[in-house]
Amino acid sequence: MKVTFTFKSPPAARLIAAALAVVGAHACAAAGGVPLDPSDQKWASERWPGTTMSDLSRGHDVFVARCASCHGLPRPDAKSPDEWNVVLDEMGARAKLSATDRELVNRYLSATSQRLRSSSARTQAGASTPAL
Repeated sequence: MKVTFTFKSPPAARLIAAALAVVGAHACAAAGGVPLDPSDQKWASERWPGTTMSDLSRGHDVFVARCASCHGLPRPDAKSPDEWNVVLDEMGARAKLSATDRELVNRYLSATSQRLRSSSARTQAGASTPAL
């Protein structure tokens, strides 16, 4: 869908276009899950030997396609890796995920959850350390 606006003031048009671009970028990120990082593959392959970036990418794609069809996508760090496994026992059945797709989604959510939670913990620890 393409929407066109006409403004008499070029600065107003630029300001509104910039605001829409920011909102659109955040909406796409929210609807598209959390992007993968190489550290996700490293963590996942330690937990599930042989896990590749391709496996995690497929898990991301299944998560976005299947889970967003019923509800908004939660952030992976909303749950711990072990909690995601429990959630997927129930939700995977509701979404009629194959065993393979369920496992790939679990790996994607677990790995990104681990990274985001670790990053958040490091940030909070650094913020609470007094400056000398």
